[in-house]
Amino acid sequence: MLGALHQHRRLASFTRCSMSAAWSVFALLALSAPGAAQESGAAAACDKLATIAQSGCLEKLANAADAKLNEVYRRAVKTIESSDPDHAAAWKAELKKAQQAWIAFRDADCGALTAYEWSHGTGMGAATEHCILEKTEARTRELASRYSGR
Repeated sequence: MLGALHQHRRLASFTRCSMSAAWSVFALLALSAPGAAQESGAAAACDKLATIAQSGCLEKLANAADAKLNEVYRRAVKTIESSDPDHAAAWKAELKKAQQAWIAFRDADCGALTAYEWSHGTGMGAATEHCILEKTEARTRELASRYSGR
């Protein structure tokens, strides 16, 4: 699944577009996104870097966010196992199905769709990573709120 995203990241390194136009679109998207006000300080620090460096910076943050999501998911599974042993297998299967659907949505929304929105330009890599980061952090908060304290 991530192979297409990595291909898009490579394309971002080689494709040229107007920097001012790309930054204008990026700023508009970032400011209009529901989670824009919640952007982490680390992501804001990435925004201050040169375009080529932003992608790598945001990719590291997205990878860390993915690791955190995986940990929250594992805790959710443990919560399911301990809270309803009679239905744990079916409940875990439904959670897995929902998580796989969410991953497919994230990859579609942050993959080729983002690439087209950025006209496959130089800002596309950073926009893709920022999209993945935002969605992963939001999903982590969602799972944590649904399964912590049960």
